[in-house]
Amino acid sequence: MSSSSGISIPTSTAIPVFKQALTLARSSEPLPAEWSTRAHTVGQFSTTTYTSLLGTALLARACNPHVDPLALKQVDSYRAYSARTLSEQVLVPLCNEAGIDLRNSGSQPLNASMFLRATKVTRDMRAKYQTEHEFVCDCLQAIDFLDTTAALRALAAFLRDREAAPRASKPVPVGDGVFPLSHVEASLAKFMSGQSEGGKVGQAAVAAMLELAFANVRTKAINDPTPIDVEVTVDGG
Repeated sequence: MSSSSGISIPTSTAIPVFKQALTLARSSEPLPAEWSTRAHTVGQFSTTTYTSLLGTALLARACNPHVDPLALKQVDSYRAYSARTLSEQVLVPLCNEAGIDLRNSGSQPLNASMFLRATKVTRDMRAKYQTEHEFVCDCLQAIDFLDTTAALRALAAFLRDREAAPRASKPVPVGDGVFPLSHVEASLAKFMSGQSEGGKVGQAAVAAMLELAFANVRTKAINDPTPIDVEVTVDGG
């Protein structure tokens, strides 16, 4: 919906578009390499917020061909939209549900100080890493040349790259005592009874248990047609 006060993107529109892109991302269909490369490059940046910003702009454009990908707030332009609203109500929760890492554990990834008062992304923003910021601006401007179909495929490339990206490990303090086996079983049952994330949860649990006894444990692609999801190699074999 477009008006002089900007463009509203209802969740009833954005959610099906995201799901369509996710299905495409998980298919065997080739996706635009340039957007895979852009997603991967942004995914390596020190400023983790840029990952969510790029994904949100691609989702917005896939929903409406008139949105300004540089917009942050639905003000000042008939092409403006609320990036924060779309991110918080659609991109973040659906990525969490799908097990896709946006590199920011919070529910408000665009709540960074750099974006709080700004109405759109500009090159003269006070960015900590200017080279990263310039690259993201280039990406957002490139989105402005995409129609909804091309933006959908670019979003799918983004999601495919983020799903393949390894999650950063975090140390967990376990104390000095012995953890009873019954507690391990209860914790594992609780862990396994939640979201399956398309098989990732079960695979991670199996891999974690094998790593208690073996040094070389490797996981394979989720839902791969081969029968092995987790393998142990010995003596380099």
